[in-house]
Amino acid sequence: MSLSITWSEPELCTYNGDISQPWFIYFDIKNELTGQVLRKQFRGGINFYPGKEERTKEGRAYLAFWKKKLESGMYNPWMKATDRNPVAIPETLKDGLAQALALKKTSLTKKSFRGYRNIHDMFLAWLERFNYQKLRLYQFQARHAQAYLDFLILEKGYGGKTHNTHKGILQALFSMMSADARQWISANPFEPIELLPADSGKNIPYDEAEKSKIIEHLKLIDIRMYYAVAFIYHCFIRKTELTSIRVGDIDWEARMSRARNGLMMFIQLLRT
Repeated sequence: MSLSITWSEPELCTYNGDISQPWFIYFDIKNELTGQVLRKQFRGGINFYPGKEERTKEGRAYLAFWKKKLESGMYNPWMKATDRNPVAIPETLKDGLAQALALKKTSLTKKSFRGYRNIHDMFLAWLERFNYQKLRLYQFQARHAQAYLDFLILEKGYGGKTHNTHKGILQALFSMMSADARQWISANPFEPIELLPADSGKNIPYDEAEKSKIIEHLKLIDIRMYYAVAFIYHCFIRKTELTSIRVGDIDWEARMSRARNGLMMFIQLLRT
């Protein structure tokens, strides 16, 4: 808490429970250096709810949010935007995700970070589709998290494995927010969601005769397809790894790999 700022205890104005009026949080904040006092009001998402019970619950949650923010010293109405702490406690879901992703980046490899960023971007696009990105962090609950994962299954047609990957990465991002030392949120909304059964691969093995026929067939009718199949087969590479390889990873003149030893098998294959 800044020693030059004091404030009154935040309160919730409900107009004695009258839901026809806009409810809000209010408190007085004083600059002890100048003596200036401001009366601040914040509505947040309180009035999104038409019912008295729901609005009261939301109002109490928003009240707790402002108490924590004042106590942490993260609010100063006299400070210029350019002087604000760049790692201050985020308020909106969009800002919280961006900051959590930036923090997570410091402990990830470039390849792993790309996976996190892709899922973050896809999740953010879904949030913006329903205007959820402006929700306060505490407003995003497990029911919203479940709605997103249901969207992956029902609308995108994803299977259990992809569902579980999205859950795992988003749960990791929200864990950054719910860490004991941060406590931007009180609970991780993705944690209570159960994993789905993941389909096991249905690989069909070919015998040597069948493999020879396929190779000869591809060489005759589609040499590019043959190279693509050979790339995967001889490098023992998965499709997610294959998409990470770039042209610059191969020295075509020296017929050598700059990235991984497995590519040498493919280079040798091209000589035949």
